[in-house]
Amino acid sequence: MHRKKKIPVGFIVTFVAAFIIAVSLTALLTKFKPDMAQFMGMIFFGSWLLLSFIGVGIVALAKKKK
Repeated sequence: MHRKKKIPVGFIVTFVAAFIIAVSLTALLTKFKPDMAQFMGMIFFGSWLLLSFIGVGIVALAKKKK
């Protein structure tokens, strides 16, 4: 029987932390630069994607060193 792989907790925590940081960044940027409000979705999605990739890379490297 095929054993299902579990997603490591570190990756889930990384995605949640990246989401929180991206939401905060988007809120702060639109508060201080109201003309950027039209790009709010792109700023949020792009920063979440970038932070997720960076975080997953860091977690993967940390797990590899153990």
